[in-house]
Amino acid sequence: MNKEKVIIIGAGAAGLMAARELEKAGISFLIMEATDRVGGRAYTRQEDPIIELGPEFLHGETPLTEELMEEFKLTWCDFQFDQHIYTDGKLTQVPDFWDRLCGVISDIKLSDKDIPFSEYMSKLDHHNDYDKKIARSFIQGFDAADLGLISTKVVSEMKDQACDPKVRKMRRPVDGYGRLMKNLSAPFTNQIRYSHRINKIQWSHDSVVVRGTVGEGRVPFLLEGKHVIVTTSLAVMKNIEFDPMPEELQNYIDQNMMGHVTKMIAQLSSEFFHTFPDGNFPFIASPDMCFTAWWTTTPIHTGLVTGWSGGEKARRLEKKTLEERREVFIQELATITGQCPMKITSWLIKLHHHDWSADENFLGAYSYPRVHQGERQVPETAFEETLFLAGEAYHPEFSGTVEAALTTGKEAAEKIIKLSHTIKHHPSSARSPGPSV
Repeated sequence: MNKEKVIIIGAGAAGLMAARELEKAGISFLIMEATDRVGGRAYTRQEDPIIELGPEFLHGETPLTEELMEEFKLTWCDFQFDQHIYTDGKLTQVPDFWDRLCGVISDIKLSDKDIPFSEYMSKLDHHNDYDKKIARSFIQGFDAADLGLISTKVVSEMKDQACDPKVRKMRRPVDGYGRLMKNLSAPFTNQIRYSHRINKIQWSHDSVVVRGTVGEGRVPFLLEGKHVIVTTSLAVMKNIEFDPMPEELQNYIDQNMMGHVTKMIAQLSSEFFHTFPDGNFPFIASPDMCFTAWWTTTPIHTGLVTGWSGGEKARRLEKKTLEERREVFIQELATITGQCPMKITSWLIKLHHHDWSADENFLGAYSYPRVHQGERQVPETAFEETLFLAGEAYHPEFSGTVEAALTTGKEAAEKIIKLSHTIKHHPSSARSPGPSV
């Protein structure tokens, strides 16, 4: 067996980025992917128009994503919109949306005890209900968080995202994230093993054994290697048996939750929404509805309208049948646009949707920090020179983004590459003992 071999679990953005770096360094690896495609939660249907069932935007500063897109000659465009809010039966432009949000978050006063954000907001009396609706809508939508679970202490640390124009800017990959994932995986497609689900990782210093099943028949398999990079979602990681389980990893899993998202995309035969001022459908927050955010592909005209729900509202929608969700989507889109539901139904070509929470390979959208007492630690991502972690959940600032997944995947690979070079130059270096496999 080649002791340089790395086992990468997951062919999402983090796993593919790690593989790219290892490939360039000449270190052999295999990728174990549970689904039948690359990309993970970046799930693009290359149709006409392109449908993004997962992440759709470049959020804030994204140097690594942009570097890769430029290398592959992929382009992006600014997501141009005016912020509007639909509440109390009216659609109103909110030019100071971000100032109002920043005001609420910047004014958070914390005691020694962390509390859920919903509890904090119920006690907040120096901001009006309008501003509090904006803050609730942002946390539910941006973080996909249940307001009764997300940490107020962590929300207070989101000042940069709310107050810095550079951080909150949004752009969209013109060809979708799927094209980027395909380009990343192209040099090593023969090193990806699809339909491989992991259920156990045994590891010690300098050795790892991965066990799982293949295909619908769940045929058992075993794979040995020297290092492993785990890039699964936190929810899926809870279902993997680690032998041993690092205490730091268990603590981090316990401190974080998987956010829930219901994203539905209507493909319409009529771009009726270009009757809005300037011919563009604005970004609409609708905090009183089931779908709390709405947008189109403006400035690109595609006939697509997206409804988004996060947190506890998404969890309630998930309990409905797909047909019931469809009815809610159409009714609420009709309400905020002043159209007849039957008219929108007549324009509807197809309603696109993927249930991330019900998908056993993901079990949610992306992570957020739950209420936690004491200091929150930066996650440990390397154990005994064998076990490495990567993915959006492990980025200290911008969890929930493709940029975070790419960055942590690259960092995990760089640690292994550095370790490999150190061993080659110092073959007799002392090693501390680890648990036996």
